[in-house]
Amino acid sequence: MENDRQLWQAFKQGDRHAYEQIYRLHVRVLYEYAYRFVVDKQFISDCLQDVFVDIWEKREKLAETDRIQFYLIKALRNRILRSLEKHKKWINADGQEENLPFQLIASVETLLIEEQQSQELQQRLQQAIQQLSERQKEAIYLRFYQNMSYEDIAAILGVEQQSAYNLIFRALEVLRKKMNLSILAILVLLHFRF
Repeated sequence: MENDRQLWQAFKQGDRHAYEQIYRLHVRVLYEYAYRFVVDKQFISDCLQDVFVDIWEKREKLAETDRIQFYLIKALRNRILRSLEKHKKWINADGQEENLPFQLIASVETLLIEEQQSQELQQRLQQAIQQLSERQKEAIYLRFYQNMSYEDIAAILGVEQQSAYNLIFRALEVLRKKMNLSILAILVLLHFRF
């Protein structure tokens, strides 16, 4: 956290090396996150470029942070929503996001699990995950893939922290029922899955 704070402060003071380091450290995670909403690589590249141009141009006015990845994911999510809103594709009449598609796809590394039994469990888990709502998939991704706190998840999703807890708990319950396993077994699979 201290390194993030120092890096962010250097960036805010106009240090181009710090800016480039922030980009290098986080662009892959941001791209993977965005790809779960939209599979259009050009759209994702445009959104990422917009986020990094915006933070550079507004760097002096940006709030302090010791969690750069959280800050950038939230900024990217907002950029994606604004871009999609222009197309009115995922926004309901009240201006609220509605079932923004979020793909929770296993990483390549996890698909190479050693034992066949583990592979079967992973396949069952992937099938069960597809039964989750789009928000549940996103919450599961943020919690178990990005290892974010419930507070951060709530902030990114724009909900209360209790709602983030409830969203993940309900998702785990769906997975438990679909897979006929304990919550503990589901948690272990999710941790080793990514």
